[in-house]
Amino acid sequence: MTTASLGTVTHPVCVTFGDAFLRPGLATHRLTIDMTVIGTWLDAQNPEANASLLVQGYLWVGPQMKPVTQIGARVLTVRGYQVSESLDLTLTDDQLIALEPERQDNGVELVIDLQTTLLGAPPGVYPTGNSQTSYRIPRHRWLELLDQVGAAVGITVRVPSPLTDAATRDADAAPEAPSMVRATKRLREARTALRDNDVEGCIKSCRAVLENIKQLAAPLPAEPVRKKGPQTRTQEERWSSLFYDLYSLASAASHDDDLTATFIWTRVDAQAILAATAGLLARLPT
Repeated sequence: MTTASLGTVTHPVCVTFGDAFLRPGLATHRLTIDMTVIGTWLDAQNPEANASLLVQGYLWVGPQMKPVTQIGARVLTVRGYQVSESLDLTLTDDQLIALEPERQDNGVELVIDLQTTLLGAPPGVYPTGNSQTSYRIPRHRWLELLDQVGAAVGITVRVPSPLTDAATRDADAAPEAPSMVRATKRLREARTALRDNDVEGCIKSCRAVLENIKQLAAPLPAEPVRKKGPQTRTQEERWSSLFYDLYSLASAASHDDDLTATFIWTRVDAQAILAATAGLLARLPT
C-alpha cells in the first residue's frame, strides 16, 4: 500500500492508493488507481460530517520525472471514515509503448503529483496543499494489464523529424528539394489519408516519401543488386533490395496501365506499405 497526505496542515486528508487497472479503448486507454480517503479531523461517528476536496495534478514516470499526462480536476467528498475513490488517468497507445523502455523490464515507477484545495475552508485556514507520491506497479501486475489491452494497442513507428529545414538547407534551395522535413510531411499526409480511408492516396503519399529517401540516401544501384542471388547479398544490398521492391509496389497506385489497373488495394495493404515506408525513413540520419 502507498499512502499520501492531502488537504491542509489543520485539515489533513489521508489517502491510501491500492491496485491499478487498465481499461482498453480506441487508441486511448483508462488507467485507474483505486484509493481510499479519510478526513482525519472529521467526526467518524457522524455520517453528516463531510468536506469537499478539489484534486488535480500531473503524472510523471521514472527517476528522471518524465511527464506523462495530466490528472483532471475532480471533487472528492471526504468523511471521517474511509471512503473509496479512484484516480482516473488517460494513456494513449504511444504512451503505453513509450513506457516500456522506461521500466527496463521492471515495474512501472510513477510519481503522482497532486494539488488540492479544501472547498469551503473555515476563515483563516489556508485552503491549498501539494503532495508528491511515488507509486509502483509491480512488473507482474503491469504485464497482466498489458495483456488485457494488448489486442487494442497499435504499434507505432517513430520517425524523428526536424520542424524546419532552415539549419540544414541553403536559403536559395528549390522549394521542392528533397529533405527530411518534406519526407515526414508526406508521411503525415499518408497517415491522414489512411485515417480518412483514402487507401490509394495513402500509398501514393508513401511513394512520395520513398522518392525523398532515394535522393537523401541513395540505395545501391538496382541492377547489380537484382543480379545477385538473395543469399549472396550484403546487408546494405538487402536494404536496397527492400527499398526497390517497396518503391515498385507503391508506384503501382500511381499508374494505370493494363497490369496495374487490375490491382485491388485494401486498407491492410496501405497499413503495411505505410509501416514499411516509415521504417525505412526512420533509418535515415537526421
